[in-house]
Amino acid sequence: MTSNLTAQWERLKSSRLSDLSSARAGSSLSAAGWTLHDARQFLDESTVDALIDFASSSDISGAIDDLFSLKIVNPSENRPASHWALRSEASSDAEVEALRATLDPALTFAEKVRSEGKFKTVLHLGIGGSDFGPRLLHDASSEFYPSATEVRFAANVDPLDLDRALRDLDPKTTLVIGVSKSFSSEETMYNLQRTKSWMEASVASDWPDHFALVTASPQKAETWLGRSSNQIFDMP
Repeated sequence: MTSNLTAQWERLKSSRLSDLSSARAGSSLSAAGWTLHDARQFLDESTVDALIDFASSSDISGAIDDLFSLKIVNPSENRPASHWALRSEASSDAEVEALRATLDPALTFAEKVRSEGKFKTVLHLGIGGSDFGPRLLHDASSEFYPSATEVRFAANVDPLDLDRALRDLDPKTTLVIGVSKSFSSEETMYNLQRTKSWMEASVASDWPDHFALVTASPQKAETWLGRSSNQIFDMP
């Protein structure tokens, strides 16, 4: 089947994207309430059919079943890839429900932040997916769900990125959210440490109250804070 895909590429590689897009104008895929307009891809209908055949011959449907059955599909870590359960509807599966429940403390905390009004700004620190995901959701939804709380992001190890994010902020009314699965990502830890120093200069020993940490390594997060905290949230 891969030889068929290679042949498709050889056939298409001299084509112009504008011509391919015009031929597939209006092409779209819809699922789970989302619609993807896919005309501007280096494809034509013959290539789409070849890709579907390749997926079928590779038993992609079986792989999807394994994913949603919580079978081990991540052999390097010898565990399931269960992130989908965090976005699942209520389930009769106890393991899925346990994963969904890990969101509850964070949702409760978010509602507390909104209702108390103590924090005027949320500064989000992460790198890679720990930055892209929250940034995308904020960019996509902030226009439709306006909030009195300003949200800023910093992800770059270049000091200027954080300098810009902190500009004109009041530490006393700023909540810092640090996201790192390992709680050892160099860029995130660098920005967290700089932000900690910035916060300590204004709020002294109360600085941990201004940090919420999302991680799969809560012990490392507590060590960094220097105390236990109910503002450390799981990343299962």
